[in-house]
Amino acid sequence: MPRGAFELTDRQSLWLDAMRGLAAAAVLVYHVRYRFFADWHEVPRTALNFAFYTATSFGHDAVMVFFVLSGALISRSILRARVAGRWSWSEYAIARLSRLYVVLLPGLLLTLLWDVGGLTLFPDHVVYTGRLTGAWHDFFDVRSQLQPTIFAGNALFLQNILVPTFGSNVPLWSLSFEFWFYVLFPLLLLTLVPGSWRTRCAYGAGTVLVALFVGTTVLVYFPLWLLGVALWFVPRNDFTRRNSSLLLLVALTLFGGILIASHSVISAWPLIYRDYMIGISFFVLAYVVLHLDGVPHGGFSTWCARTLAAQSYTLYVVHIPFLVFLRAAVAGDAQWQPSTMTMTWAAAISAAGLVYAGAVAALTEARTETVRAWMRRTFLGGEVALVAMTKKGRTVA
Repeated sequence: MPRGAFELTDRQSLWLDAMRGLAAAAVLVYHVRYRFFADWHEVPRTALNFAFYTATSFGHDAVMVFFVLSGALISRSILRARVAGRWSWSEYAIARLSRLYVVLLPGLLLTLLWDVGGLTLFPDHVVYTGRLTGAWHDFFDVRSQLQPTIFAGNALFLQNILVPTFGSNVPLWSLSFEFWFYVLFPLLLLTLVPGSWRTRCAYGAGTVLVALFVGTTVLVYFPLWLLGVALWFVPRNDFTRRNSSLLLLVALTLFGGILIASHSVISAWPLIYRDYMIGISFFVLAYVVLHLDGVPHGGFSTWCARTLAAQSYTLYVVHIPFLVFLRAAVAGDAQWQPSTMTMTWAAAISAAGLVYAGAVAALTEARTETVRAWMRRTFLGGEVALVAMTKKGRTVA
């Protein structure tokens, strides 16, 4: 595959950033509504309530968007490296682990800080105890999940495999999925590409062993991640490029329609079916986006897209313990009923979550390249020096 197949125009890159940022924002507002407000079945059926609950319903769906985008962006880096002849497991591991850990480790510590603080100040609040309040909400005993072994398991991406998610930070479930997708894809790729049969058999055995370890809970979502990979192999065509604006509108309508349907007319379908419909419709949207040409206009919308994308990973990792603490601090055990006042509170809490995540991102996610460079010097310094001296005709004892 030619290297140019993996290139992105500025406009395409902006669209992908906007999708990533909006997906993270969708998770945030979903959790604000879910943690603070009564369930849809417990509120009056008004047009305002319908609009509010619809707009704040897409948190889980956003994770499917993340899976497809992740498959596209991670596989792009792998495939480009292979085409350029510079693929290595060590470089790949450093690139992925620096990206994950620069946010995850501080995120786990912040989870501990917020949860211990909340349990100290509000030990009997339902959001920390999980006791029944007469209505169904899946609050749980947060204290029971603040164990050192669970912390370690989450740091090793074993949540939902060997341990539960740490403390109140339920969204961490998808990080273990992402990590093991990062492992599975290059193993699978190196099993299939030309090479010695011994090497391919070894990679094939590794793929099987990892698949057996993570189990069906993770594997069932791997094809969604692979949809992102498929974006680089489905040929782009002149018809889509010439009609990209119209087809973009069609693809957005299709994606939006399936999002709405998954929470209405097909809401009784098994979740995995709905997840795949969302993933496939987003694949279609992303495929059209890869045909967009030109340079994006600047302005506030571009700034918002870039800013949200730059902190999207941090926002996903750190927002829930912060929201749970606020839930205990500003609201009683009973869930809110929607009103002008409570919706205003929800907007303010969402804005606070964005500001909080942005501050954490400035100290973590924004430093990814610095951490990556340090890891390269620390773990690859000897290898780099050896390569440099070999090129100069020297030998090393």
